Amino acid sequence: MRCSACGKLFISKSIFCRQCGNQLQNSSFLVTRFKRLSFFLTFMFMTTILTTALVNTSPVTSTARAADDCQLFPETGFQVCGKFLAYWKNNGGLTQQGYPISNVVEELNAPPPVGDGKLYKVQYFQRARFEDHPENQPPFDVLLGLLGSEQYQAKYANPAPATTPPVTIAPTTIAPTTAAPTTPAPTAAPKVQFLTVRSTRYATIISSITPVSGSRYFIADILITNTTDKKLSSSPIWLSMKTDKAYSYDVAFEGYLLPKNMKSVDLAPGEAAAGEVAFEIPATGETPISITYDNWDFDFTVRL
Repeated sequence: MRCSACGKLFISKSIFCRQCGNQLQNSSFLVTRFKRLSFFLTFMFMTTILTTALVNTSPVTSTARAADDCQLFPETGFQVCGKFLAYWKNNGGLTQQGYPISNVVEELNAPPPVGDGKLYKVQYFQRARFEDHPENQPPFDVLLGLLGSEQYQAKYANPAPATTPPVTIAPTTIAPTTAAPTTPAPTAAPKVQFLTVRSTRYATIISSITPVSGSRYFIADILITNTTDKKLSSSPIWLSMKTDKAYSYDVAFEGYLLPKNMKSVDLAPGEAAAGEVAFEIPATGETPISITYDNWDFDFTVRL
């Protein structure tokens, strides 16, 4: 989603920490990076649209209790428990933090100056990383990871590598030779790529859900084949679509209601999954040109 209107965000220093970068142009969004989060000027509009769609769609928003102090989210297949669940509920919930996209794991923080280099129990969400800090008294025993610092350092703080001057090679004369006839090599089988778009279409309604005024759904039938040497997820949350106007769109959660929607499964190397995903875009003026899969340390883009 995108919105041309600008608004004000109330920022709590105890949650997001101080600002660590100026406003930067990122595709179609103005973004300000804080130590624990990146704020997009379209954030409030995006989350309003997503939560409105989910509230009106009981099969997508219904959650089940996995245990007394846990909540299971069938949209991504992960659950949130204990102090992480309490923090999620008390600090914006789905609108601000998004769905859980991992289990609780032990992870080593980045070394200084980005992080503190210590080992913490963490859980990833669509918009944040929760860290367990038992050394702190509540409510500061759960803190957000320093994602803003990590992204800013990775993208803007490192100087460009020095260029190596070109090397001039003196020309040499090679005597002509008569090559022996060779047998042409057999044609190799076409290489399987990670992401394939099999077909596309437009729609103005998905299972009784309609887009905002002036918008429509762009639906793509895709095939994900894990060509890497590690396990990867086929979840649509890792997908985004770019148009000829250089705007980027996340998947619309109404896509979970498509009859052939893409399922969220873990793919071992060589395994594949297929299904449809949806993106909500303006009804006129923009044409989709590519779809990208971006899962932390692996990404793949296919042109449409």
